[in-house]
Amino acid sequence: MCCQDKQRTRDAHVRAYRVKIDAERRAGERRRRRRESQRWRRLRRCYGLSRRDYETILAEQGGACAICRQSPSEPLVVDRARVDGKLRGLLCRRCKAAITCFHEDPDLLRQASVYQKTTWPDDEP
Repeated sequence: MCCQDKQRTRDAHVRAYRVKIDAERRAGERRRRRRESQRWRRLRRCYGLSRRDYETILAEQGGACAICRQSPSEPLVVDRARVDGKLRGLLCRRCKAAITCFHEDPDLLRQASVYQKTTWPDDEP
């Protein structure tokens, strides 16, 4: 096999590799768009929230979690009251999990706060 044939073979492999990488990138982009679309449909179906409603609430909260005020690294989740289903705000997953762990009981949350302050008094600002 001469040098030109080897070069053509190498070029063909490089082109095939680039085509494969481009196809994977496009497939990943399609998956990302599909997940995003499913997320907006789920918000509409479960909470009656449109994308505009979600973005309005997020803007009212300053673009951050309603409790910890941290800017989200992933989309915020909807928080609503268990009793009447009324939307309370958008929370990061950690804050939503904390409220859920305390069964949305304000007294239990206050007790946890008192416990934290009495157990670790050096943590106060």
